Amino acid sequence: MGKHDAKQPKLNFDHKRSTCQGELVQGPQATEERDLAADDQGEDLRTLMLEMRSSLRNIDTKLDNLANQWAKRHEEEELNKVKEDEEVQEEASENQGMAHKEYRQEVNH
Repeated sequence: MGKHDAKQPKLNFDHKRSTCQGELVQGPQATEERDLAADDQGEDLRTLMLEMRSSLRNIDTKLDNLANQWAKRHEEEELNKVKEDEEVQEEASENQGMAHKEYRQEVNH
């Protein structure tokens, strides 16, 4: 890097046409070109970040909804299980009561 580098033309990126042309750009114009290119890239990055944030919020909302649905379904399953257990217990008590009544009748006769 030395004398040879100083003779290389700077690349002028035209964002409106999305082309890159080799031109010798010097002084204030070169600074302005670089600033415009940096501004365009910065704006593109800001737009991308906003889109990503929006997507992440959507994903977060969907995950919350799924978690709520799972919790509700799990609660319903637990309630159904409790009801089934109560019904089985009630039926067992009735059967035990009937068996005891039948036994008493047999013993008394």
